[in-house]
Amino acid sequence: MNYAKIENGVVAKYPYSLNDLKRDNPTIGFPKNYLSQAARNSEYNVVEVADVDRPVKEGSNAEEETPTFDGSIWTQNWKLVEDPVDDNPVPLSWWAERLVAYGEAIEQIEFITENGLDAWQSKVLEIKAKYPKEPPQS
Repeated sequence: MNYAKIENGVVAKYPYSLNDLKRDNPTIGFPKNYLSQAARNSEYNVVEVADVDRPVKEGSNAEEETPTFDGSIWTQNWKLVEDPVDDNPVPLSWWAERLVAYGEAIEQIEFITENGLDAWQSKVLEIKAKYPKEPPQS
């Protein structure tokens, strides 16, 4: 469950936790389940924020925004932000290229099981020829 601290009708801190409440009120002892007791939270201007599923869209990331109040409940908000397009991607190193070409360990085992160790060793030699070691940069 998410909570927010409200001051003058606007969100002052979000997310707001029991530790925040204790920091804000150091002379008061609060039980672990205090925030789940909505009636008590009004004393300290703490509100429950209704969870909203994080949106998913390929090529975008969901970023959480400040909760909003619709007159009856505070609701979690999300904003979709498109992933930046990198026009000049940094090429992978020979080592990284080889790791991608080899595949996951399970894929390697499956290849060997289906095609034999000799076939795998031939494939490794092809990958090494395609992505030779680069001399150290000086």
